[in-house]
Amino acid sequence: VECYKDMEPSLAGLDLILNCRTPDVAHNAAMASIAGHPVWLEAMKAAMAVVQRLHPAVSIDPLTATGPVLVSQTVQHFYGLTQDNFCAQSHVKDGLVFKAYPRGEWFTPCWPWFNVRCYKQLETEGKFRVRSDPQQDHIVGVHHYSGTWNGQSRSSKDR
Repeated sequence: VECYKDMEPSLAGLDLILNCRTPDVAHNAAMASIAGHPVWLEAMKAAMAVVQRLHPAVSIDPLTATGPVLVSQTVQHFYGLTQDNFCAQSHVKDGLVFKAYPRGEWFTPCWPWFNVRCYKQLETEGKFRVRSDPQQDHIVGVHHYSGTWNGQSRSSKDR
C-alpha cells in the first residue's frame, strides 16, 4: 500500500470502512475499523462455516471462502443492506457507522487491480499527485495488488 496523503480524514466518524471493487462487492485489500467491531466476529463465523461445509466449489476459492465475497456478504447482512445500496453511502446500525468507498476512491483508483494501462494513464496525467490536486481528493493512496496467493505474478507497480 502506498499512501499519498493522510488518511485520517477519510476515517473520521466511521467505525468500519471498506473499498468496493464492484457496486456490490468490496475487496479486502484495504479495510479499517474500530477495535472489536462486531462484524469481524460474524465474518470469522462465516469463514468457519465455509470450511466446515468443505464444499469444494466454495471452500477452495479464497475469494468466496474468506475474501471479498464473504466480507461483503457479512457486512451486508450485519447492516441489513442489499447489493444495491452497499457502496458509496454511509450506513448505521446500533450506532456503528459503515461506509464502503466506491471503486475509483480511497485505495482503488483503478479496477481491475491489474489494469496496468489505467495506472500508467493516471501516472502520466499526474493524477497520483493527489496531495496538491483537489480533483483527486477522493484518492488516499493505492494498493499495489500482487495476487501471489492466487497464482498471479503482476501488480499495479508492473508499469
